[in-house]
Amino acid sequence: MAAVLLLIIPFLTIVLCNAADPSTYWQELLPNTAMPAAVSKALPVHYNYTTTTNTKYWEDSDEVVIQSYEGGSGHCHNDKARKISSFLKSRFVLQNNLKVGSQITLQLKTMAEINTKFPSPNHDESLLLPPFSSQNLVQNLLHFNISSNSEAAYVMNLTLHKCEEKNPINGKLKYQFCATSLKDLLSFVGEKLGLKGLKAVSPPSASADSLSRYRVVSAKPLAAEGKLILCHRYGFPYAVFYCHQPAATRAFSVLLAAQKGRDQLLDTIAICHDETSTWSPDYIGFKALRVQPGTPICHFLHSQDLLWVSPLYKSKSKESRKSNSCAKKQG
Repeated sequence: MAAVLLLIIPFLTIVLCNAADPSTYWQELLPNTAMPAAVSKALPVHYNYTTTTNTKYWEDSDEVVIQSYEGGSGHCHNDKARKISSFLKSRFVLQNNLKVGSQITLQLKTMAEINTKFPSPNHDESLLLPPFSSQNLVQNLLHFNISSNSEAAYVMNLTLHKCEEKNPINGKLKYQFCATSLKDLLSFVGEKLGLKGLKAVSPPSASADSLSRYRVVSAKPLAAEGKLILCHRYGFPYAVFYCHQPAATRAFSVLLAAQKGRDQLLDTIAICHDETSTWSPDYIGFKALRVQPGTPICHFLHSQDLLWVSPLYKSKSKESRKSNSCAKKQG
C-alpha cells in the first residue's frame, strides 16, 4: 500500500501543478491557438501574488482616457493623459477611410501600457482580496493603501463602475464581463463563442511613437456580427480585462503601408460599429471625427487589446458571403 501511495502522490502533484499553471491551462482548452502577448503579459509570475500598489503600472494608460471620455465625464486624469488624448483620437476613422488606397493618419503605438498581473490562485494573499465591486471600493483602497483623493482611486472607481454599468454599445443582450483571472476570461469567451477552434488575436506592437501617415493596402473581413468578443485592459492594482460583444460590429484585418521612409507594411485590426444611434454623444470617437451618434464608426486596436473570433465564421455560410460582399464594397 505504501508503495502505491509513493507512486500516486507524485502523479497528483504533477496534475495539480499543471492545473494551476496558466500556460498549461490555456493549452488544454485552446491547443491550436497561440497565446497572444496581451494575455501572457498578464499571467502571474512563478505563482507569486503580483498585485501592485505602484500606480505607475496601471494608472497612466490609453484605456483610462477612453473610459473617461465615455459617459460624458470629460475627465483627463492627469497631464500625461491630456497629452496623449490626441493620439488616441487618431485611432478612429470612418468606414470609407478603410477603402483600399485611402490615406490615413494614425498613432498605433500604445502610449502607456498597463503592466499588472492576474492574482495567483496559489498565493494565500489572493484569498484576502476584497470583492471586485464598486460597493467595496473603500475596502479595496484600504487594502492597497491608496488615498481616496488620489488619481489612482479615480481610476479604480472608474474601472469598477465601467465593469458594472450596462453599456449601450453592447445592444439589447449587453454581453459584458470583467475578468480578473485567466479562468474567468476563458469561461466568459467560451460561453459566448465556444472554445473549439476559437482564435485569439492581438495587433503587434507598433514601432512609430508619433502620428504617422499610412496607405490602406487591403481590408479583409476577420469576424462578423455576433462572431467576436473584444477585451480591453482596465486600470486596477491587478489585471482586469473588460470583455464585451458589441452589437452590429465587425472586425477587419487591415494591411497598412507606412508612407514615411521605406514603404513598410503593418498588420492591424480595425473594428467597425455599424449601429451607434444609442451611444453617448460624448463617446471619444464621435468627438475625434466630429460626428453624431448614428454614424458608423471604426477604430484600430492596440497591442493590449484582444479580439476573439468564433470558428463558425470561417464556414462558407450565407453570413460569411455577406460579410465578404461588404468588404468588397468597402474596397
